[in-house]
Formats: sequence, structure tokens, C-alpha cells
Amino acid sequence: MSHPFIPVVIGKLPDPTPVVINEGLIARWQQLKSGGQFIIGEIGFSNAVNFLNCWQLWLQHAPSDAQLIFFSNEVNPLSARDLAECLKTYPQFSDLSARLLAKYPVLTPGFHHLDFADGRIRLTLMLGEAVACFNELHLCGDHVLEKQLRNHYIDTWLINGNFPAGLEKSFQLLSKQGTTLYSSESINSTLSGSDTLYKGRKTPWHVYLKKPSKDKHAIIIGAGLGGCFTAQALAKRGWKITLLDAGGEVASGASGNNQAVLYPKLSAFSSPLTAFMLSAYLYAHQIYKNIPTDYCIAELEGIVQLNYSHREAIAQRSMGAWLNAYPELGRLVTIEQILELTGVEVEKDGLFLPLSGWINCQALCHYLIDHPLINFIPHQSISRLENINGLWHVNNHRAETVVITNGYKANQFSQTAHLPLKAIPGQITYVAATLASSKLKIPLCGAGHILPVRQNSHALGATYHQGINSLINTQQDDLINLAKMGELSTSFAKNNAIIDNWQGIRAATPDYLPLVGSVADEEGFLRRFAGLSSNSKRWLPYAGDFYDGLYICAGFGSRGLTTAPLCSEWLASLINDEPSCLPESFIRALSPARFLIKSIIKKSNHSPQSAAARPIAVMKSEAA
Repeated sequence: MSHPFIPVVIGKLPDPTPVVINEGLIARWQQLKSGGQFIIGEIGFSNAVNFLNCWQLWLQHAPSDAQLIFFSNEVNPLSARDLAECLKTYPQFSDLSARLLAKYPVLTPGFHHLDFADGRIRLTLMLGEAVACFNELHLCGDHVLEKQLRNHYIDTWLINGNFPAGLEKSFQLLSKQGTTLYSSESINSTLSGSDTLYKGRKTPWHVYLKKPSKDKHAIIIGAGLGGCFTAQALAKRGWKITLLDAGGEVASGASGNNQAVLYPKLSAFSSPLTAFMLSAYLYAHQIYKNIPTDYCIAELEGIVQLNYSHREAIAQRSMGAWLNAYPELGRLVTIEQILELTGVEVEKDGLFLPLSGWINCQALCHYLIDHPLINFIPHQSISRLENINGLWHVNNHRAETVVITNGYKANQFSQTAHLPLKAIPGQITYVAATLASSKLKIPLCGAGHILPVRQNSHALGATYHQGINSLINTQQDDLINLAKMGELSTSFAKNNAIIDNWQGIRAATPDYLPLVGSVADEEGFLRRFAGLSSNSKRWLPYAGDFYDGLYICAGFGSRGLTTAPLCSEWLASLINDEPSCLPESFIRALSPARFLIKSIIKKSNHSPQSAAARPIAVMKSEAA
């Protein structure tokens, strides 16, 4: 169920007193093994001085290949302007402050994932009430099972002010023997014996008990956006990548659009889809704006979405107050303002999204895999996956880890046949530019879209065909796209002659969220969680039943540019055994196993009540 997004309340300039980092903490960093991690949980990001101090000291004292992972919560964050003003009083951090401010996010509720120092510093800034934010780091919320499932714990807590009431459960679940605490004030709350440890448990069907990888080598099947982003995310973590594709080059399928719109589906109401889309969009924008301009991959000058229908007009009007809270995301614009923004006349008002634009997907994919650890091999038709003695066999290639990223064909294997992917082919039409249409400065969207002139032509589209899993090329599709173009602006006349077209097949899911995570063993998974058929909220103390080393990153529909960057970053962190940069609610919403859970609940009258799930002790031995 959707509910209104509640804007974050922007904070006031804080007391500049930071938590003192002593020599004992630095000594722990110096003793880390090569490639080690140290995790800090902070209550109160405030003026960022604790984070900047840790960042600076980490670079001075920690091993060069170790990673500092910093989870920080703030309920009343400073605006970028106020933060910059505050940090002027800390000249010792001037260089780091500039880097932080360059990536400082739009202050929307939820998790914001930021990387610094080539991945050596990772900040997850969690905006919202502290208890709710840190609850999103739980795996299941059970004080016994959590310890059996969890691989990562907070090494040190930094508390700015008093310890928040209600945080005792997270403190215990996320801490381990040896976890330390630094505070700017005395701790008034007890940290043990809370009855809340038994409340709010959730069956951890989405948790994968991952075996340690013997080597860092992964086979990725599919060289589209999902595959190339995943390849880069793993390669920057030191993984060797064998990237396979059935085509002759990267982005030979649905990711082959050379001028695609970065177009999120924003809403003033929060649901799993809209909340994830917002987080993914902000992360994607950071990725694209930092690609060197000499690659000529993107133009991010914004887009305009016309309120082309009654439904769209209502949706845009509902966003007015929300956009007033976050003007960086967009603003409602009049017909006259749209003329100024786009350069062409329109007959309807709309929504301007300044962080969007267009991207050359083919060039982007080539850029992503330009890495010495990524080996792209074309013309690889793959019909089956087989695991023999812990190694996945993919044609003549072998690896412990396989990631399936080949779009609508991702469920062609026996292990993934249960996944409800649907193919949606469509067509983009290229028309010759005219003097009038060449005035278009940014993408203009409505029921369709048209992009600024590139190589003397405009790209417009796109058509959608349900229930077809093969490419089609029809004159009718070109006519449909021409009609959509004419509805956008009178500047686009009938003498925009058709000069070419392009076809691709999207892969979508029933709930429009992608499939990202471990692939479940269908038979074992259904048996293990059959008890949910009679009560979907029942507590079952079991992790999911998943294939070892088999993952998927697919089902992006027409939003791959928006969602693939964050999805691949999270998946790489899962594969590389790192703490999650996504909240637990997102992980459940994206898990490919969600459809198996839904099938259990829907078939409540047919589920075998006598089927017994294997105990956690057996599962642990399987993952050893």
C-alpha cells in the first residue's frame, strides 16, 4: 500500500563538538589484515566532522587495501549550503569536505550510498528516525538467529548526544564481542535485557548463507546494462570477470539504444516501487554525472514530462508539495516555461526533472567494461547451466560464481525457469531533423518521447508489444511513434521523414521491480517455507534455500538506466561478502525469491502443511 512520502526536516547548525577518536581505535585499524573491513555505526551525522575525521585518519593509518564502511543516521540533516558553511570552521578537512559536498545527496528519506577514495571509504547516509533506520540493517530481528546468519557487525559506535530510546535492540543485534562505543555525552539508556529483542521478527526467507569464495572469478551471462554494471562493480573489487554474450558486441540487445532517456517514475507516495526508484535514480545520477565528459556518453540537462493525460495531470499535481520540499528533484512548469526549457512550443504544462537527460547505452556499456580484469567474449550461445563439484559450467568456462544478466532470456535455464519474466519488444524510430525540430534542447516526454537532434536525426518512441518474445520491425510501429511525436509539439511536423529504426526486447516482472540477488532452488525453497501458506506472517527460523554461487540481475523493463547502477552495486557487495548498502525492505522487494513466497501465500489451500523445513544447523553445515 502506498502512503505519502514524509519529507526530511532540514536541521539547524549543530554544536561543533565532535566525538573524540582515540589512539585505541587507530591501533585497531593498523592491525587489520590486508583487504579487511572496519564498520562504524554513527547516531547523528550532524556536521559530518566525525565522518571526515575517520576518513582522514583511515587514509593515514589503515592498510591501503582495507575498507572503512560507515553507517550514519540523521533525522534532521543539514542542507548542502549549511553544511558547507559549517565545515569552513574545520580547515583541516577542506579537501575531504569538498569531496563530500560534491556527492552530498538530495536529502530524501532513506539510504544514500556514497563511495570515496576509490572505494576505500563507503558511506551509507541513512536519513530518518534512528530506530527505523538501524532496523533496516537487521536480517530477521531475532536475537538468536540473527547471530547465526550475520557475517558483519558494527565494530565501533559513535553517539552524538544521548543514546536514542528504542535503539537497544539494534545495538545488541548489530554489535559483537569487542564492539566499542564513543560518545560526546554520557549514555543514559541500558543496553541489555530489553524485551524488544523478541518483537518484530521476520522470517528471513531472503537471506542467502553464502559459502566463502575460493577465488574471485565470476562468469556473467549477458553484456547489457545489468551485465556491464555488475562486471564493473565486481572488477573494482578485484574480481576477474568473464563476460559472455550471445551477440557480437556489448549492448547488442535491449541495451543497444544509443540515445535513451534517463527517466524515473517519481511519485509523492511511497511504496516499495517508488521508494526504490527514487533511491536508484539519485544513485544513478551520481554515477552518470561523474563519467568524464570526453567519453560523450551522456547529456544530463534535464527532461520535461508533459501532463499528456488526465491521470498524468493528477499525478503531477499530487507532487507539488513534495517537490517544494525537494526542489533539486524537479518542479512543475507552465507552457511558457517549457518553451524556455526545451526550445519548442507545447500545448500542455508538465514536470521538469533537472537531474535527468539522455545516455548512449552502447557507449556506456563499452565504458563500463574498459577494465583489465574484464574479459568480454562474444558469440556465446548458452542453453544450460550445470554445477559440478562446486563449479558452474557455462559452455567451456568454469567458475564458482555465475551472474545471469541476459534480460528476457534470464529464465531460460532450469534453475531460473520459475521466475516470471515477460518479454516486451518495442521499436524506436529515427526521423530527419528540420529547422523547427532542431530547436529542441532536452528530451520531451509524454505518451512517447523525442530527443534532441543527434547526427541530423531525432530518436522517438517507443512502442510496446505484450506477449511477444521476438524482434519485430513494422511500418505500423513507425507510424505510432510519429503520432506520439505529433502530440508532443507542433514544432514536430509531418516532414520529419523516417530514416531508420531500432528494435529491442525489454524484460519486465509483474510488479515492475527487477530481479536482483541469489537464485532460489525452487523445490527446496517451497518446501522450506510451506508453513507460510496458513499464516504469511508466521515466524520460521530459516534462511532461504538458494543455489550456491548463482545470482541474477535482470527484469529492469524500460528503467534499466535508472535502476541497474544501484542494483549491480548491491549485488557486487553481496557476492564480495560486504555489508549491504540497501535497506532490508529493499532487499526483500528485489529478491527473485519473492515470487516463490507469493506463490506459497496464494496457494494457501493447496500448500503441504506437513512439509518440514530443514533446521538452521543443517543449513549452516551446507554453507560451510
